[in-house]
Amino acid sequence: MTVKNTESVQSKLYNKRYFFTGCLGSGVYKQAKGFHLHRRLKRCLEVADVKKQMYILDVGCGRGEIALNCALNDCKVFAVDYSHDALKLTKKTVKNLKKKYRKNIFIIKMDAKRLAFKNNIFDRLLLFDIIEHLYNWEILELLRNIKRILKKDGKFIIHTSPNLWVYEYSYFLKRLYILIKKRKWLSSNPRSAHDKKMHVNEQNILSLKQLLKDFNSKIWVEFVTTPKERYKIVKIVEKSPIFKTPLKYFLCNDIFAVCTKK
Repeated sequence: MTVKNTESVQSKLYNKRYFFTGCLGSGVYKQAKGFHLHRRLKRCLEVADVKKQMYILDVGCGRGEIALNCALNDCKVFAVDYSHDALKLTKKTVKNLKKKYRKNIFIIKMDAKRLAFKNNIFDRLLLFDIIEHLYNWEILELLRNIKRILKKDGKFIIHTSPNLWVYEYSYFLKRLYILIKKRKWLSSNPRSAHDKKMHVNEQNILSLKQLLKDFNSKIWVEFVTTPKERYKIVKIVEKSPIFKTPLKYFLCNDIFAVCTKK
């Protein structure tokens, strides 16, 4: 089905209720107010390799945890979102910072596909859990702008979840295991109510590689968004020989990409 170049997820869906119930990491945020990160966001920042004095663009700033932590690393941070509630939450989050850090955060209402910044200005562009919320035409507009505003030696970092191959193939095996072990049949669709409305463009390794064909990109998968009670077990399993084979692309639910200009 062809999607018209006007179709987009409505900004009003990204409201306070979503950020506190449907958006992963809300529990950690409520406790730490952004100063301690959920392991997903912590891993995203590790991959981004943010250094002092860098110019950072946080696209889809959400609750503001990423902007806060980049500012604590002495960076100039531009936090953008098209959601009124996201901007309001981010402002509330960064109020907890000392003035010397807070003055380096600029919170702007802006659509991800209309990034109105000067050319070659950013060292890092952070696209954490954004791609799956955008239609292809929106992603292409976003990438076109990234090519313009990213510095020659800059990088943009993507994290997206779920890995579509996990839902399409290995989730059935999980349902079968639960049926045998607990005599319980899981739903055929593992997505939450929020995901069903907002995840309009879930990716796999190959589809993401195709979208990023005009950039140099390193793409890989990991286990990060696994529920807390299974996370330690998963990290042990992750070291097994199976994760040195292509099977990992059907088991790991988190996709990362680090990209530079060609």
